[in-house]
Amino acid sequence: MSNIKSVNVRMSRIGFHGVEINKVVYVPSVDITYTDTNKKKLSIFAPVSDGNKGLKRKDFHGVVVCGDFFVILFTNEWEILSEDCKLLATMKPCGTPIQADEDEFIVREGNIITWYDKNGNNTGSRELTAEEIEYLDKK
Repeated sequence: MSNIKSVNVRMSRIGFHGVEINKVVYVPSVDITYTDTNKKKLSIFAPVSDGNKGLKRKDFHGVVVCGDFFVILFTNEWEILSEDCKLLATMKPCGTPIQADEDEFIVREGNIITWYDKNGNNTGSRELTAEEIEYLDKK
């Protein structure tokens, strides 16, 4: 059952200022709304994996929302998070996400589509037909 209704991610700027150093970092700020109206909207800073330390605003490329998890797409790593914004897994970018299902999301790389689960595991792949390629290229 789908628990997540929508996810909004913003890259929030946080500044650290000291005598010897001034530094600005960007942290993903996440707002999650749920299909269950009794569950309150969650607003939280998302955890950042080691592969995504030192993020800049331009490193954020979008979000893929599935049933009870979502994926934040960054330049260096994709972070897979649970419905309560706990880090489940990370994976290297491997194409362009084209669809989100209840339990997995689909990524296209060239003429191959691959399904991934909430642990970042490949659950299957296949080659696209000529008609599918034509349809996806028009989008």
